[in-house]
Amino acid sequence: ETLRITGQSLITVDYVDAIRAGGETRVRLDASRYVETGAMGRLELLALDGRRTVTRITPGDIVLARVTDPDLNADPDFDESAQIRAAGSVLGDTMVLPLRETGADTGVFEVRVATEYVSDGVSPGGGSDLVLQLVDRELVTVTYVDDLADTGETLLPVERSVVASVAGSGTILIED
Repeated sequence: ETLRITGQSLITVDYVDAIRAGGETRVRLDASRYVETGAMGRLELLALDGRRTVTRITPGDIVLARVTDPDLNADPDFDESAQIRAAGSVLGDTMVLPLRETGADTGVFEVRVATEYVSDGVSPGGGSDLVLQLVDRELVTVTYVDDLADTGETLLPVERSVVASVAGSGTILIED
């Protein structure tokens, strides 16, 4: 059977010890614990200045990935770290990047995600560099794994995706 619980649930375990070290028999023991909960981590993909959410990128752009997760801030006197994974859907280029806390006791973690346009579909970096190689119309997915969510769930993936496109705005010149 499976015990299904959520955060803040109380779990009590009862056990009858047949014989204790002191010779007592059939001693009933119990222990209770509340299921811990955390805070739901939030992942944002932003322009480099950190002010605008990015919904589309151009290969070659640098995007700011920001995770806000207060329970990652275990020590108020220390800047903690975590990591994200960035992956492209066409070339399959993948990077794992370290997130650094923006200051002591902030619970906000950031890293810059650099991208590069690959016109012939062949990745010049070989996949071991710190630049995500992309082609036109490639879906870029950034994933953060929340260790402890507000529901009590552990290792919960939080994802954000954007499309990389080389098409941009243009100018039409009409002459008479």
